[in-house]
Amino acid sequence: MIGQLFAKPTKRLRIAGPREKDWNDRLTGYLFSEDAYAVTCCTRLLAVGLASGEIRLFHLAGSGAFDAAATLNHGKRVRLLAFDRASSVLVSCSSRNLQIWDTHWSQEPIRLSPVWSRTIDFTPGSISFDHDEQMIILSNPHGNSLVIYDIKDGKEEERKVLHAPSAWDSDSSDENDNELGLWTPAMQIRLDSNHRLAALSYRNASVSIWDWNTSVCVGNFEKHYIDYTYATSQVLDMVFNPIAEVELLAISYMDGDVVTCNPWTQDQANKYHLQTLLSVLSTSSDGRVLAGAAEDGGIYLFLFETLQPIYHIRLPGDQLRIQDIAFSADNLRFFDIRGQCCNVWEPIVLLAKDGYDDNPLETSCSSEEIPLPEIKASRSHVYQWGESITAIEPANNMLLVGRQDGTIDVSDLNTGEIVEKLRIHDAFAEIKSLDWNEDTCTLLSIDTTWRHIVTRVTSMGRGPGAQVTYLLNRRGDSDTSQIILSTEAESLLVCTNSSAALIALDGTVMGEEKDLKGAWWLRHPSSPSHLLAFQDNYCHIYEWCNLKRVCKSVDLSPSPQIQVSKGCPPWLSSKSSSYLARGLRRATEQTSSIIAVEASKIAPSTEAILTQSLHITSTSLQSVIGCIKSSLLFLDTAGWICSISLRNIADAHHFTRHFFIPLTWRSEVDAVVKIVSKTAIAFGRGEHLMIFHGFLEFEERIPI
Repeated sequence: MIGQLFAKPTKRLRIAGPREKDWNDRLTGYLFSEDAYAVTCCTRLLAVGLASGEIRLFHLAGSGAFDAAATLNHGKRVRLLAFDRASSVLVSCSSRNLQIWDTHWSQEPIRLSPVWSRTIDFTPGSISFDHDEQMIILSNPHGNSLVIYDIKDGKEEERKVLHAPSAWDSDSSDENDNELGLWTPAMQIRLDSNHRLAALSYRNASVSIWDWNTSVCVGNFEKHYIDYTYATSQVLDMVFNPIAEVELLAISYMDGDVVTCNPWTQDQANKYHLQTLLSVLSTSSDGRVLAGAAEDGGIYLFLFETLQPIYHIRLPGDQLRIQDIAFSADNLRFFDIRGQCCNVWEPIVLLAKDGYDDNPLETSCSSEEIPLPEIKASRSHVYQWGESITAIEPANNMLLVGRQDGTIDVSDLNTGEIVEKLRIHDAFAEIKSLDWNEDTCTLLSIDTTWRHIVTRVTSMGRGPGAQVTYLLNRRGDSDTSQIILSTEAESLLVCTNSSAALIALDGTVMGEEKDLKGAWWLRHPSSPSHLLAFQDNYCHIYEWCNLKRVCKSVDLSPSPQIQVSKGCPPWLSSKSSSYLARGLRRATEQTSSIIAVEASKIAPSTEAILTQSLHITSTSLQSVIGCIKSSLLFLDTAGWICSISLRNIADAHHFTRHFFIPLTWRSEVDAVVKIVSKTAIAFGRGEHLMIFHGFLEFEERIPI
């Protein structure tokens, strides 16, 4: 796509707004509606387990890299995930359930139901495969044991006990006596499938190494203390080097130390001290790089064999705890999950393996003396309350930008620079929406208290400043749902959950409708004298002048038939389009649907209209932005601004991608995106206004 876009010079594409000066190594990211608790990947897929029980799958290869692949439903909060080496099997585990999924490559979609599911009687601490990948191994820290299942049918094959018999049952012949729990439960168990070793950590105690093939303790490891203290610091995490010949175990401690040791001899190999704690450790599949997740949200990279630090990703504004880290199959990227986000990192030190020197002759000095390389901090801006953008509305050659503190900026459409600031609402009455009538220079502004103010604004952006004349200042009821300015800017339609009232600018009630509870109202795009009210699958037409119904309801039946449930996003229209459209997202299926109708077909003489509909499986809608002429613009969950033609949409074979919005730009819960001209989109990023000019020139067609 880069070649398609930039092979020829262009002066049309331009972004107005503050420049991003400090870029970090975050390639992209995914936002979810709930917390992420598990992550794993293979050569083709990335899997993220969520608190809701969903498992989101994303492509990692091909033209659709980083796009959504499928959504699996484990049922309960996903604690653990693991792919086999062939990328054909995904194992998921919750606190009491183990499932296996078929993810092998084929032309068919990934199977959305598990191959098998088994109930387990313990809370697993880790999940892995045996060396031949014929068995699934779950660790049970509370029981100091490993439970092994057959990968084909989920049958429990055996339980490996990793503790010595207690004095109470040393003379007993009953093997079940070991289940009495007369031992110290482990905090963590980590496995080495190559050597069939298990490392067990205990609260404020040493690390025990067990041969889980014979259930024999190989030995105990305690790190060296310079001050001869006797209390062992708490272990935070452990990971074995995946290369059998290396024979190293990495351990992070509560006191900030990271240590490696030989698991067979328990000899300490190297140690590095940090001023922070590494709560999570992970390693690349080639055994070269050790990654640690710090409590401050940063990520440290070391050479595993020497513990030489090679990179530091610092995120001072992110205080979310990293739950897990997983390296890609080619070890050029890694993924972390924190809060409701999964980040994709591509540090340059992983891309260029010659970028660091792991020659032991040159790194034999004490690791504490080696300075830790550090990249520039990411642009971790702390947004000040009251400054965030909450509404955007085009006005002639200007933009009206509503903010959290109740002010309205008048900004230049070309550059995004603030020309002046209007103070129409009370201080800190957050602006909810703006509506500008260009013919009469009239502005309707609404704040979150449902106070709606109609003003006439002249000389905006010129001379000594805008001249503001108040025409109406009114506060709506607490159950107000919509307020619409008439086409001639002579009245307002004020809607509540139970009724709709037509209010003149002098405050008098011109008409009222109480029979359409919960209806969604719009100006008729093709008939300025009419209003449209949508309720379920019906449309009702009203006169603007008196709010009188002009005909019976018009039946809107989508074709092909699409299930439209209550709570779906409402219909929308735009001033520059004669179409009405709505976008429906099905999160569990990672699919979307679009329904559209040409507004000119909705007339008093019409009894029923077959609206056009389209089911999209190649992307999922995050939000619908609006219409430009006969095209619908939307933001998909991958961060692309896309468009699709509404003409004969039922027969559409593709949609079009235009440009990508980085995760860090759309990390706000309610990002404000607005079509401000035929060739420009405005985007509110915290308190910053970004304007994308000429974006329609860039096109990449995506098959539906």
